[in-house]
Amino acid sequence: MRQRLGKTWTAFAEFSMLRTQGDVDWFLVICPNSIKEQWKQDIEEVDEFIPVWIYDSAAKKKSYHYLEHNKNGGVFIINYESVKSFMDDKGWKIFNITRTYIVADESTKIKEPKAKMTKACHELSNLCRFKRVLTGKPTANSNADLWSQLRFISATTRNFYQHKSNFCLMGGFQGRTVVKNVNTTVLQKEMAPYSYIAEDKYIKGFEKIYEPLRRVYLTEEQQQLYTEMEQELITELKDGTEITAPIILVKYLRLQQISSGIAGDPNSTQHNIIEPSRNPRIRVVRELLDSEVDHKVIIPCRFRLSINNLYDTLTKDGYKVAVMTGGMGPEIEIEKANRIKEG
Repeated sequence: MRQRLGKTWTAFAEFSMLRTQGDVDWFLVICPNSIKEQWKQDIEEVDEFIPVWIYDSAAKKKSYHYLEHNKNGGVFIINYESVKSFMDDKGWKIFNITRTYIVADESTKIKEPKAKMTKACHELSNLCRFKRVLTGKPTANSNADLWSQLRFISATTRNFYQHKSNFCLMGGFQGRTVVKNVNTTVLQKEMAPYSYIAEDKYIKGFEKIYEPLRRVYLTEEQQQLYTEMEQELITELKDGTEITAPIILVKYLRLQQISSGIAGDPNSTQHNIIEPSRNPRIRVVRELLDSEVDHKVIIPCRFRLSINNLYDTLTKDGYKVAVMTGGMGPEIEIEKANRIKEG
């Protein structure tokens, strides 16, 4: 189902129906870190009485206390990156996991079958009674991306290599690259009993003037630099470069840069404070492109280095990326500033 068609409420409505019938107690949601709060808000909008808890890896005891003491069930929301830790801690043993309805939202996050995160999600899904995957775009690149999602809902008996050999033509170095999809019609027929695709016509009447905000969490390193700049107006990168803010306007510029994963020094040179692959904002952009976007898209960027980082990362992911910049040099900027001052 595309954005704005209500994947969240559709899943919660089915859970509520099953709960009323006495089949389940718990609604377990696995989703990207950036939309955990959105899930909580959407559920509380339609049911203000059901208890909802967001898992926090820094406060595990509180999460386990919630699971242990809510005997009548409720909603438990956890991000993909925390599932392995949850499984290692045997958190699922605290409550009745067999009476659980589990949802993997933006399920392309588990497309890599060898990833520890994917294996942990499969392990957790195996323990639950009802299983669903939600996505606006189930296949990011090839038919191979679908196997892990089908495995999550027990909709295939093939292992990953059998699936790939049946539905992908392999080539490249040692035959490891998917050259093109094959037997897609057969795959669609096999998936039909387990899947529902909402047609685009249903989006009429659901248009919104804005999309829900995504919460982006700073890394520990970013948070430290952000706090130092906010309180002291100076911070220092690992290589010794000092980042300063002589006036309050520059301070807000520096804070914007740090939250974007970069920092500008007094010489106007921009530096990466974390690797682009670990940049929380870039990760969220990649999540959206993988799970929701199936058309051309424009991504505005505030800083030049952010443009370069995004271009390099998305190009490595296989996207075709074009860049448009203003191209204003220092001389033009000074001339413009002088005109503003004089006028």
